[in-house]
Amino acid sequence: MKKLYFKTSEVLPSLMQVAKVVSPKNTLPILGDILFKVHDSSTLVLTASDGETWVSTKTPIIDGDEGLSFCVNAKDITSTLSSLSGREVTLTLDETSTVLDGKYDNGEFSLPFESSENYPTVKTTCEMDEKIVSAQSILNALTMTSCAIGHDELRPIMNGVHIDFFEDCMVAASTDGHKLAMYSDKSITSDTPEIKGFTVQEKPAKMITSMIQKMDDSIKISFNEKNVVFSCKDFKVVSRLLEGRFPNYNAVIPKDNDVIAVINREQIMETIKRVMPFGNQTFKSISFSFENGKVTIGAENIDFSKQAREIVDCKFDAEPFVIGFNGADILSAMATIQSETATFKMKTENMAVIIEPSTQGATCEYLFTLMPIKIKNV
Repeated sequence: MKKLYFKTSEVLPSLMQVAKVVSPKNTLPILGDILFKVHDSSTLVLTASDGETWVSTKTPIIDGDEGLSFCVNAKDITSTLSSLSGREVTLTLDETSTVLDGKYDNGEFSLPFESSENYPTVKTTCEMDEKIVSAQSILNALTMTSCAIGHDELRPIMNGVHIDFFEDCMVAASTDGHKLAMYSDKSITSDTPEIKGFTVQEKPAKMITSMIQKMDDSIKISFNEKNVVFSCKDFKVVSRLLEGRFPNYNAVIPKDNDVIAVINREQIMETIKRVMPFGNQTFKSISFSFENGKVTIGAENIDFSKQAREIVDCKFDAEPFVIGFNGADILSAMATIQSETATFKMKTENMAVIIEPSTQGATCEYLFTLMPIKIKNV
């Protein structure tokens, strides 16, 4: 008989974290489980996977038999421990049976378990390149580019975030073919001029983002052509990489957009939220009509005789200019921009627009490129 003794308040947050990777539909039934493994008498390692991504995290325990390991259904164990939040629980496992017994101060429960030997693992023994990056840098890179990730099954390489390590900076980019988000960090350099890059899937990118929200440590990124590993002392995320060649993001960024407008970021967002419901709900179409010192943001739905528009002050001194956008895409861009005002760099009503913070960071730069849509003036 082997035992595991812990406080639910300490184990539950890590359990809920790794459970996010578990898919409701799995090719292997055991992928619906979470792997429990006692690392030493005071540390428990929790692992979960969907067959493409593996997430492991360490959590403190009161006591445990070293080497104890088992798999238990993710939904069953998370709901059970959630209902016991704040209590101390002892799990007892008899390897000759298939039932895990749990006890707490005034009650007990039993759950079926499976052998840890059946849990699939991913091999990352091939030679890998490595980079040490601050948690804040990779957090910024992933959060500021996730807004442009594609969801097209026919172009899977676009369904993630691509990261390149250049000699003078790290660049993260995502695109769905209509919009592009790009973040560069010049504080991260490489010892070699050779470009190393990979494209991480959206799901593990979101997992990493949630796990490093409050971290101050560095993250080790190891990668080759097949896998990428994000690791630190408390967790490890291993993911199979998207295959294919990521588009040349530099080639699609306009170079000579000379129609410039500077608008308050909060005002744009609030105005779009008020105006957009009056427009076409399929295309989320809105119009930006620029003229000296102001922009009129409008939406119209002819089929239902609805329209709305608002005038917002902005810095603009060129000839009157009208352009249409998907309002949801503009909101995504504004949500990632970290400055009081946003700068729109335009050329014609049919050419890609650059949207970027009016004030960039000392070592970090961000831009969002968006294709306009045809729209009737409102």
